[in-house]
Amino acid sequence: MEYGLFLALSYGVRQAMSDTVQFSVVFQAADRLRLLQDIVFHLDALSEDCPEFSDGGARGAWLTDPTLVPIREIVEHLVACEDWVEALVVATLVFEPLLGRLAKAELFSRRAALAGDGTTPAVLAGSLRDTARHIDAVIELVRLVCADPEHGAANRAAIEGWVQSWGVRCVDAARAFLPAFTAAGVPDAERDAALTRTTAVQRDVLVAALGRAQR
Repeated sequence: MEYGLFLALSYGVRQAMSDTVQFSVVFQAADRLRLLQDIVFHLDALSEDCPEFSDGGARGAWLTDPTLVPIREIVEHLVACEDWVEALVVATLVFEPLLGRLAKAELFSRRAALAGDGTTPAVLAGSLRDTARHIDAVIELVRLVCADPEHGAANRAAIEGWVQSWGVRCVDAARAFLPAFTAAGVPDAERDAALTRTTAVQRDVLVAALGRAQR
């Protein structure tokens, strides 16, 4: 997932015409690549410390597991997106506050700590701080283009269209991911509460960017 979003953002690095925006996108892409490298390092350490551990089924799961396929399809479509602003806005303000947070904060960090794994929460805490910074940056970009005296109304209409269409897909993907909580031993009520919390986070992010709740 992180590598796919890195690729999607890399297109924006090439296309952005403003140095300020360009370097903001560069930092987000680099942070995603850094998290990917942390994950790979963590997997290597697990393989050394726990000989019975294997991530050999990961690729197959990414391609075929119904809990992951909707997420993969969103990431693939973002990589193929020809509008770099659309990819940036969707990845940062629609996808990450809901799906990214659902997995990183609500599932992996919480369950790892309960299982005595202190490394995963520490790695993801840094990633979540990075994400908050990138969300703030893209919120400011959306506010800027929506306030433009000539093109602001058209920009807002385009962004709200992206939020609506991609938002539906992200909600469906989040619901499809919930069996991962069940597989990790999370009670249904706690699992549903996690989805409620991340949905609220996404809503607050979009209100901050666009000034009103999205349908």
